[in-house]
Amino acid sequence: MRLHPLATTLGIAAVAFVAGTIAGSRLARSLVAAAAPIMLGRLLDGPLGDDLAGYVKSVFRAPVTRTAS
Repeated sequence: MRLHPLATTLGIAAVAFVAGTIAGSRLARSLVAAAAPIMLGRLLDGPLGDDLAGYVKSVFRAPVTRTAS
């Protein structure tokens, strides 16, 4: 970012433009809404899902310490 601030700014502007175009189009919003559950399922079936499951299991295994008030 510090080496190429103009390129960084242009990249962020391009992503914002695409996001704005998707948000402004009914067809694009409906396609994203239809594809989101499929994409989320594929994401959670992969390594991210394994990492997330391991994190949740470790949180529930941690002992709870209570402080006196």
